[in-house]
Amino acid sequence: MSLPSQIVVILEGMVEATGMTTQARASYLPSEVLWGHRFQNMISLSKRNGYKVNFQRFNKVSRQVEINQVF
Repeated sequence: MSLPSQIVVILEGMVEATGMTTQARASYLPSEVLWGHRFQNMISLSKRNGYKVNFQRFNKVSRQVEINQVF
């Protein structure tokens, strides 16, 4: 018997201009999660220009190789 479950994510931060805190909450059912995947890196560092964010990768994921597949 499996019990109903969900994952709750809470992201909290501060608005620099005002110093006020802000919070975003979301919940996900197990069927909504891409198990065995990771978000692609969307931040890169350049010696000349500093950090650069590629928003085209915002929702991009890659399937990860399972450990038992490597050996």
